[in-house]
Amino acid sequence: MDIGTPLLRRCFDNTYTVSYCNNGTLPVFNAYVEVTLDTNLIFQSATKPVVSRNNRTYRFNVGDVDVLQCGVFNIIVKASCATPSLLGRTACTEAHIYPDTVCPSWRGAKMEVRGRCDRDSIRFSLQNTGQQATSSPIKYGVIEDHVVFLQSSRPFNAGESVNFAFKPNGKTFRLQAEQERGYPTNQSLVAITIEGCGTNTSGDISRGFVLQLPEADGDPFLDTDCQSIVGSAESNTKLASPVGYQTDHFIEQNTDLEYMIRFQNVGTDTAFNVIVRDTLSPFLEPTSIQVGASSHPYTYDILGGDVIKFTFSNIRLPDSTLNGAASQGFIKFRISQKPNNPTGTKILNKAALYFDYNTPIITSRTFHTVGKSFMISAIVEKNNTNRLPIKVYPNPFTDKAFFEIENDDAV
Repeated sequence: MDIGTPLLRRCFDNTYTVSYCNNGTLPVFNAYVEVTLDTNLIFQSATKPVVSRNNRTYRFNVGDVDVLQCGVFNIIVKASCATPSLLGRTACTEAHIYPDTVCPSWRGAKMEVRGRCDRDSIRFSLQNTGQQATSSPIKYGVIEDHVVFLQSSRPFNAGESVNFAFKPNGKTFRLQAEQERGYPTNQSLVAITIEGCGTNTSGDISRGFVLQLPEADGDPFLDTDCQSIVGSAESNTKLASPVGYQTDHFIEQNTDLEYMIRFQNVGTDTAFNVIVRDTLSPFLEPTSIQVGASSHPYTYDILGGDVIKFTFSNIRLPDSTLNGAASQGFIKFRISQKPNNPTGTKILNKAALYFDYNTPIITSRTFHTVGKSFMISAIVEKNNTNRLPIKVYPNPFTDKAFFEIENDDAV
């Protein structure tokens, strides 16, 4: 399952491409896809009939899907014009294909997270929805913007849950936890993020933190696309998910990366063929590539072991002055790091775009730094009015650390 769009532009129609493939060894019958739109996106139309709707979730029947058969359809949404403050907000849209049973014999634990924004609080729940207790304690934590202020670890019996409530203050809150060991997909993390619940003292909210950490969509039947809503966007760019933590774009070892390459014909005539050549970082594993959603049909090849080439034949992209929306395209792919890249490794990547026989256009460069224990941790002393909440970062540190008092009016 994969879903993507080149950009989400406020007040404009934006087209999501939804793609699916049966990579199993048996045909699937009566399959259907459910797409859940972000609250700031308004459904306009789709190239496949909507068979039912439940709040923001739209269901599309895709029928029988044979072994190695793939399909694609489009959904057009409008990013709300309600308020200019929507710019910079993150919109996340989820696509889920059913049936979604990956391993029918699995009878172990399964960790799931839920969250919602109420008027007076942000509410999270972490639950073992599986049939057995967890095989070991589950580590979990809550992050406020870029600061981890709650960390814990405990075992969970079948059906057991733990709940949290926080005051909405306009900051971004994320609950994340380990998945049960041995869970039969490559999902090692469960997480849910809530942005823009409440406001701070200046009436604003924090933005951009949703994109810094990995999306918890490791299950093959599920994909989540998170993007910032923009007023306009640079064409011919390369984006990465996760973006990475803070200015060094930290990610942990063995974290997969999902790249999106956006292209637009900004010339003066129709582009009949577009080729995207991406020379991969030596710290990425070419054999792990999983190609995903795209705006147009394509073929791809791996050249020389480290170059991935996407060919959009007869794409017929009009130039941007004639049709701005139709002049754009994109391709997504997911790739794993080389196992256990050393701390401090820099993963750099960019792509070259060829429009017919013109000189290639080089995209913007993405970069990540492999790190460990790079999250800022907060130390909060409770039930003692003589002590103050203090942030200490980085944790751990080598030669220096910073101590930040959150409320200096109390000093």
